[in-house]
Amino acid sequence: MLLVGNSFSQTVVNEAQLKSAYIISILNYVRWPNKESSKVRNICIYSENPFDNFLENFAEFSKSKNKHPAVILYPSNINEITECDVIFISRSSENELPEFLNVAKDNSILTISDIEGFCAEGGMVEFVSKKNRIKLNINYHSTKDAELEMSSLLLELAEIVIDKELLKNGDSHD
Repeated sequence: MLLVGNSFSQTVVNEAQLKSAYIISILNYVRWPNKESSKVRNICIYSENPFDNFLENFAEFSKSKNKHPAVILYPSNINEITECDVIFISRSSENELPEFLNVAKDNSILTISDIEGFCAEGGMVEFVSKKNRIKLNINYHSTKDAELEMSSLLLELAEIVIDKELLKNGDSHD
């Protein structure tokens, strides 16, 4: 359980709720190439769904309140993820990670996961649990390679991670 709020009003929020809220909120801070800003965003969950019904509830709420309404999809294989704007890759799919990242890069799909070291492997947004808080790691180079633009406001909240391939090659392109 996580505590959210100030000392006057604290609400107990579980990890699934917080990650769901992050995913929906991130839609407001990413710009996709060749997509209208008011277009519905397809958020895909591949394999197991760690969010219970929270992500669906937030997506339903976003349809009336968010400038980027969201729909949740559940692709059954990697060939179906091209319809996604965002994909959450579950820990149970870690062995398929390189294939996911290649398809995502080629189709400007924002990749999100809580797999440890996800950003270092080339993923874009990683949820990291530290001291009962959820922190964001972002691989800025991976987002740029996929032609996604991230708001500086989102980048300020995150720790920027460089993937290990760039470190190995000594490349630090911007």
